[in-house]
Formats: sequence, structure tokens, C-alpha cells
Amino acid sequence: MQAINAVIQVAGIPLLLKYWGIHYYGEWLILFTIPSYIGMSDMGLGSSTTSELSILVQAGEETEAKEILRNTFWFILLIGGIPFLLLALSVFVLPWYDWLNFTSIVEGDFKLAFILLILYIYLALFLTLPLGYYRVQKIYHRERYISSFFGFWNFF
Repeated sequence: MQAINAVIQVAGIPLLLKYWGIHYYGEWLILFTIPSYIGMSDMGLGSSTTSELSILVQAGEETEAKEILRNTFWFILLIGGIPFLLLALSVFVLPWYDWLNFTSIVEGDFKLAFILLILYIYLALFLTLPLGYYRVQKIYHRERYISSFFGFWNFF
């Protein structure tokens, strides 16, 4: 996974600058930053849940581990999804495109990319749970498949 990220950073940025140009690439970076700030609001929920699951599984308390996993799953799905849904809907109500003073990205492309980026960030937060669970259960191949698929989706 780290190798994929390194290749993206080393090869991706110069390629994008060459084909997109500095203005389009700069607007894309700004566009990507907005949902990423919300992504940072995870506050470690997935990693703290994974730590708790690890402790409970090691102690043989599978029932409690499953209950915590289930509760955290629903919390992230329902409560965590509200800010992402509101942000996605805001693109149709608030003049984000005008506020950001974009000129290179077309407004229709901006709206679609904005929604897809919000979905991507939410999915990244959501996936911390199953990835952590598979690590705790030592089912590493499933965790690797999910991580690899998500990494490729991230690239494209």
C-alpha cells in the first residue's frame, strides 16, 4: 500500500501538472481539501474501537467485542453520515463554486467531483471499522483486499 502511495506522489503530481496545468491542478487541490477537513473530524473513532476490540478479543470476550463493533458501525453509519450528507447537499444550495472563484473547473464537474470526494472521504472513515476488525481477528487477506481495492479507487 505504501508503494502505491509513493508512486502516486512521485509520478502523479508531475503528470497532473503537465496535462492539467497549474491553475486546474490548484483548483482540484482546493476542491479535494474541503471534504478532507471533515474527514479529519473522525477523532480516532475507528482506531480506538479497533484497540478496544483487540483487548476484548484477547480476553475472550467475543460477545462484548461484537456489541461494540455493532454499536460503532451504526454510529458511524447514521450519526457520522449526517455531516457528509449535509455537505453533499450544500453543493446544490450554497454557491461553493462562486465562493472559491474557480475558473478552470467547469461548475457541473465541480459539483460532481465535490459529491464524489465527500463520498470517498466518508467511505474512508467508514472502512476503518472493517479493516480494524479483520486485523483484530487476524484475517489479514480480507483487510489487504479491501485496502488494495480502496487504494486503487483512490488513485483513479
